[in-house]
Amino acid sequence: SPLVGGPAPDFTLTLLDGEEMRLRDLRGRPVVANFWASWCYPACWNEAPRLEAVWRRYKNQGLMLIGIIYQDTEKNARDFIAKHGKTYPNGMDVKSRIAIEYGVFGIPETFFIDREGKISHKHIGEI
Repeated sequence: SPLVGGPAPDFTLTLLDGEEMRLRDLRGRPVVANFWASWCYPACWNEAPRLEAVWRRYKNQGLMLIGIIYQDTEKNARDFIAKHGKTYPNGMDVKSRIAIEYGVFGIPETFFIDREGKISHKHIGEI
């Protein structure tokens, strides 16, 4: 499990729109990586509008918010995104590879990664 203050493990996430996002390409921008699933009720449902509000408020200031979909089906994830009006990038964590690298053991979990690519904060539970 990566330690707060240490480097965030690099990952490549295939987004639901087919684009690939690499964490290393976001160096120089603050990144919020949120692990979630449609079945994570009520916590993921409760935090969805708060995360979307943060995205809308700060995306033009350089913030990157990434939804990492954990142990869910693509259909259920897409339905959740539509229901909750998520507009920030989301992608499936195939075989939980990213979650394993980050030591995720329960969701939601959110990692705050600074401009230098270090984990500045880890939040377990609902934001």
